[in-house]
Amino acid sequence: RRRYAMEVAVAVLGKTLNSRLFSKFVDELAISRYVGAEYDSVEGAFTGFVAASAKNIPVARRALQDLLAELVQRGINRDELEIAKRFLVGCDIVQNEQNQKTAEKYALAELFGKAEDAEKYCTRIESVTVDEVNEAARDFINANKLLILITKG
Repeated sequence: RRRYAMEVAVAVLGKTLNSRLFSKFVDELAISRYVGAEYDSVEGAFTGFVAASAKNIPVARRALQDLLAELVQRGINRDELEIAKRFLVGCDIVQNEQNQKTAEKYALAELFGKAEDAEKYCTRIESVTVDEVNEAARDFINANKLLILITKG
């Protein structure tokens, strides 16, 4: 269940154009056009990313730490939960239209668990609660332990 709660948390944080990362870095600060978040349930790895120019890296780092700390401390609300769940279920439905994505989904489910789990994805996402998302965010996200990767373009 925690996997699905983290997927919802990551969607709220950085999967959509109304995500917290997009709102902060693109709309408010205007220092990036490429932001997002990922959660690898196999590795248990959470990734948040912001592409910023060298001069904006200190601002981006501080803003990312603040955003993550706020997510951990205050959590998400019911509206964010529902938007994220609709987004994730919609993405799953669209991906099931592609043979390659469907095959990958079932292969990974079989490799790391059971193929039946792939069929229950939407039901499990839809059953996630605000409390579960907030608990998972507190357990998996630490704003004080960030690995910052800087590449030169």
